[in-house]
Amino acid sequence: MRLRAIGIGTSWGAHAARELAAGPRTELVGLVARGSERSTRLARELGVRLFADPATALIEVQPHLASVAVHESLNVELVSRLLAANCHVLCSHPVASEGSSVRQLATAAAERRLVAATDYTLRLQPAFLMLKEALGRAGNIMRLAIESPASTSVIAVDLAMALLGGVARVRAFRQYPEELAARVAQRPRAFAPTFVLEHRRGGLATINPVTHTDPASAFRLVVSTEHARIEAGLPAGNVDWLSYVSAAWTGA
Repeated sequence: MRLRAIGIGTSWGAHAARELAAGPRTELVGLVARGSERSTRLARELGVRLFADPATALIEVQPHLASVAVHESLNVELVSRLLAANCHVLCSHPVASEGSSVRQLATAAAERRLVAATDYTLRLQPAFLMLKEALGRAGNIMRLAIESPASTSVIAVDLAMALLGGVARVRAFRQYPEELAARVAQRPRAFAPTFVLEHRRGGLATINPVTHTDPASAFRLVVSTEHARIEAGLPAGNVDWLSYVSAAWTGA
């Protein structure tokens, strides 16, 4: 039996929608979006119907599972509605701004014996696995720089720990000129702090939040090692060897 699936959101959600359309155990039966040119194009590409609202999609296609990739302010209502319809849910991170809301959703899923999960980690992405393989041949990591969406810095921390291990100290830099104070107060996420992680093994990681990012390569990692400088774009990017400092290295 193939599980009927819908994708809610077509920006970040495009990746999940394509996987659900291609998966051997799932059948993508619809997308839910506002009808932008991007969402219309994706629905045409995947050969599925585009719904204007999730309520209509739930009634007409009765999905077994759904991916949710919209603004976090909408997640609690959407996921609650999906769980009430006995639908498994994969929700993008962050699920909610309050931990109590996340616990509420987890309880609702457990009561109905449904799976409610979030795409917290990018450690299983092919590009990240390629990066780790390349780093195995490049010597010890000296510095790691990560650019990440401002609202998902926690995922960047997870990636840093996957490469450099546990963290001994975290420093956050939030200093901005006084003339920007009003704008910082109005749009705090656009001015999210830069984090510096001091890892127990001696490596240093810098996480720089970026407000506007391309979902196809929203996380940009640049790693400086003893023998090379390596760059990777996640979730759907590639791994490139940018420079070599040892004559022993001639190519990737």
